[in-house]
Amino acid sequence: MPPATASALSAPILSSAIEAGQGRAQSLAQLSPEREWLALFQSPHSRRAYATDVRDFFALYGIESMQQLQSMGRTHVLGWRAQLQQGGASPATQRRKLAALASLFRHLGERGVVSHNPVQDVRRPPVTSYEGQTPALSDQQARELLDAPAASSSKGLRDRAILAMLLYQALRRSELCALNMGDLQMHRGQWRLRVQGKGGRLRMLPMHPLALERLRCYFDASAPRGAASPMFVALSNPRGDGRISAQGVYTNVVRKYGEALGLATMPWFGPHVMRTTAATQALEQGADLAAVQHWLGHASIQTTRGYDRREHALMAPTLGLRYG
Repeated sequence: MPPATASALSAPILSSAIEAGQGRAQSLAQLSPEREWLALFQSPHSRRAYATDVRDFFALYGIESMQQLQSMGRTHVLGWRAQLQQGGASPATQRRKLAALASLFRHLGERGVVSHNPVQDVRRPPVTSYEGQTPALSDQQARELLDAPAASSSKGLRDRAILAMLLYQALRRSELCALNMGDLQMHRGQWRLRVQGKGGRLRMLPMHPLALERLRCYFDASAPRGAASPMFVALSNPRGDGRISAQGVYTNVVRKYGEALGLATMPWFGPHVMRTTAATQALEQGADLAAVQHWLGHASIQTTRGYDRREHALMAPTLGLRYG
């Protein structure tokens, strides 16, 4: 290996610079191999997740230099996997973390920085079925949650629109937070929503009438904003362009109203429950699995199968969701 590979690892894996997306502005040729690896992921959320997963492995073995990383073998990865298991990490979490580390080593191998990938021959925890753990809401629960925010205040109108978009459009909270005013577009006489999903995948979703109605009420009560302005703004402690954060959607909208309705006792209750509910209803209505896959923005149909709760829902939802 050239001498440079034994130098200290550069900041992104051990700090938050590239996790926030700042590194993508640089040419890949200007980046060190590990910076380059993280910069390949378009989503800031993916960069944060992968960096956190890899940082956990680094912390376990005190890795601070490329030379130390080169010395890692299969035994070290097995030790990390054992620690994750003892710590109660779910099989899905273990698989994700091992995949992140494997991805890093694979990239470094392609760049000639390491000679082997120690994760390659480590068995991943099996996924025995497509049954995920996020439940779906019943029809009554979903309706109560949608109507929980008061329609008499600007915050209430915003929150009503957010909940409707999460449920009727089946958005990820990161996708919702990234929406701009110009992403709501008229196309051939129908309102559609332009959504930038994971992996840079773009999809155009027909707007559900009730979601569109709640958006209009929210817009009518808000100050006018241009096409490049955020669709959903923070009403307290706004930062940067004033866009609401993913944490704000989770804590100050979904969890807040869910707790008031007693839904917070449901395992893993949060925005993802609403997305699962939307997928369950689409499948209940006879939607083709591939169509639901496109609607949700999944790269793999296997992921879409994990959202099917038709056998586990308390009752079949009748909210009139429509998939596109």
